[in-house]
Amino acid sequence: SSNPHLQIDLGGIAKGYAVGLISRYLDDNGIDDYIINAGGDMAIAGNRFGRPWRIGIRNPFAPGVVASLEIVGKHNLFTSGTYERQYQRGKNRAHHIIDPRSGEPATGQSSATVLSNDPVRADAAATAMMINGFQGHRALAKSLHIEDYIVIGESRQIVVSRALADKIKIAVSWPTTIIY
Repeated sequence: SSNPHLQIDLGGIAKGYAVGLISRYLDDNGIDDYIINAGGDMAIAGNRFGRPWRIGIRNPFAPGVVASLEIVGKHNLFTSGTYERQYQRGKNRAHHIIDPRSGEPATGQSSATVLSNDPVRADAAATAMMINGFQGHRALAKSLHIEDYIVIGESRQIVVSRALADKIKIAVSWPTTIIY
């Protein structure tokens, strides 16, 4: 484009791409059991001493976890959240996930976690779900062919996809909705 204001930011998929490359390298070299942890975004394969890997989903409001799940087989678990990278904006704190429609920090949810076979898709979907707002996650997940996800709203409400509901254990007593 000739528009000098147009930018492409690959930050929403860069970790997914890197994790995918490392995962492929391990697979190609006969390593069957591993976790690649890129700052909470993960590729998970095999098992841990014959048992499924147990992964926690971080509480965006306080230390600890909101939920945990056991991973069987090979999957990628990516989370996008407002709690990691923040900056001072006037008298308030703002987060780094910017809604391109408004140029402002995305609102409505505090984190979105996606479980997928494709690390780039998981990375992109988690970021897109943050930008799309709390009410828009279901349609977006469907359009991206994402079945397993959990979204945590700014008001501490939890939405879990039907496909993920049987795999996840919620660790807090916040309002939880299962999407069918």
